[in-house]
Amino acid sequence: MSERALKTEKSCGAVVFTEENGVRRYVLVCGKDRIWGFPKGHVEPGETEEQTAVREVREESGAAVSLIGGFRETEEYTLDREGKPDVTKQVVYFLGKADGTSFKPQDVSEIAGTCLMDRDEALVAFRYESFRRILLSADRFLNAREEAECRGTVKASLRLFDNHDPRIPYFELVLERELADLPEIPLPEEYHLETYAPGDRDAWIRIEQSAKEFSSRAEGEQAWSRYYEGHEKELPGRMYFAVNSREEKVATATAYYDIRKEDDGVNGMLHWVAVRREDQGRGLSKPLIAHVLKKMKALGYRRAVVPTQTTTWLACKVYLDLGFRPIPRNAERNRECWEIVKTLTRHPALRSFAETNVERFLKENRSDSNL
Repeated sequence: MSERALKTEKSCGAVVFTEENGVRRYVLVCGKDRIWGFPKGHVEPGETEEQTAVREVREESGAAVSLIGGFRETEEYTLDREGKPDVTKQVVYFLGKADGTSFKPQDVSEIAGTCLMDRDEALVAFRYESFRRILLSADRFLNAREEAECRGTVKASLRLFDNHDPRIPYFELVLERELADLPEIPLPEEYHLETYAPGDRDAWIRIEQSAKEFSSRAEGEQAWSRYYEGHEKELPGRMYFAVNSREEKVATATAYYDIRKEDDGVNGMLHWVAVRREDQGRGLSKPLIAHVLKKMKALGYRRAVVPTQTTTWLACKVYLDLGFRPIPRNAERNRECWEIVKTLTRHPALRSFAETNVERFLKENRSDSNL
């Protein structure tokens, strides 16, 4: 007896997301079977896959969605659970962004309700592994898209602004992160790390001055006197240098604490991170910082704070890449300042901040120079 030919049904839908206050959430629909999934439905005659997806999203969730190119996932299964073992179901999923945060299905005959969930909530809510696979794929796609946009924005910003640019209004920024799940980032092969040894003060000043932290050696000497003089015995195991193949110290960072307060042994401070000008762009800052954070954790600290400023906007991006986030109080008080960093980097961690017109700083400086 010959095998019965399988029939194929095709549906299209979308992984739909929305963003509010920097938080990405996904629009899920719950069928009458109480199973959470993505909005989808049958392809009508004359429709393209994309047209079906947009229509079904609107009908099942009430969301008006704009599809994002470059994403297409599929799943196939037989309709055994619907009593159709001879039918293969193919579902094509696109990716779309919806406006708003309140959605109500237009078609209530099959949909019991809708819900916004973040990625982790949705992974728990899904019954089927295929939904988890598709959601994770969409989330990775969006993250990669944001990272690519960030890289492109930074590249464009560097054509207008230096990585330490006094034309940008100066505001103090503060970031923090917990000292758990620290990254492993190797140094480039031609460099190694050394901790502080007596006599390294001059090397520290040279690096910081080269990185434009100081305009003169005298300023560097004053900074050393304020932060480290009298504490040199604490610096081995706290202050580190990246050293090149010619044994030159070219970058530095310190696992320290807020000198304005008593060291509580819990809240550490990532202190005076700098890379010599000619060695910038060689992949030194992140390995150096990662190493210093691990030393900070080994010293017993549970949280790291790093102070920086808008004029060193590229350093802000490095800290954000390494998992630091704006301290809430600083973010609230200096919102306009973080908008400067957002505009220059479009970093995904700053989704909740608006963008501003940073080119006006160039115009204002040109105007000032003509006075």
